[in-house]
Amino acid sequence: MGGRRDLEGEKIQKWFRKLVDSHPEGLLSPGGAAQYLGVSRQRVHQLINAGKLAYFQYGQSYGYVPTRELRRLKAERGKDGTGK
Repeated sequence: MGGRRDLEGEKIQKWFRKLVDSHPEGLLSPGGAAQYLGVSRQRVHQLINAGKLAYFQYGQSYGYVPTRELRRLKAERGKDGTGK
């Protein structure tokens, strides 16, 4: 039962496990990244789209930012990560 949906769920789980294993320092969603940086989710997506923040996405629904990237950005751009 579920067939295709079960297969897709397995693919997502496998992808996520590989992603987590390759980033032991942690990952955050764009919303979590926004909280960490003290900016809006929209600003996080602007940084991602500008190539200034690494982002790993699976399909349309799942995406994560390595916390290492957030610490780097904060250090480069100042305390709030905005560059202002």
